[in-house]
Amino acid sequence: MKAIVLNGSPHGAGNGMRMAGWLLEDLAADVRVVDLYDAGMSPCRGCASCGGLAGCVQEGGAADAIAAALAADGLVMVSPVHFSSLSAPLVGFISRLQMVWGAGADRACRAVLPGAACPV
Repeated sequence: MKAIVLNGSPHGAGNGMRMAGWLLEDLAADVRVVDLYDAGMSPCRGCASCGGLAGCVQEGGAADAIAAALAADGLVMVSPVHFSSLSAPLVGFISRLQMVWGAGADRACRAVLPGAACPV
């Protein structure tokens, strides 16, 4: 089993990651942590290029994190609450998931994970 933790907190060893650790400690899973503050990704530009392409035209950390999320069996999102919302890096990551919807979830999964059995 594979699990990915998307850490939207600037504190890599903060309370959110401590709680994620408690959640994941009983799983027999290969766990990967992506620190979104360090991933170097920009939010979605809304260019709609992903509708005709197999993926996003922007380069950067989002492509790797999206590929890991699509390949994972479990997904944990960690975020502090700022002004009744998620942290900006986590919101930015979620906006980049537009690529999955815009390209068609199945087509995007096959583009990111060639040869994989895509669950969508």
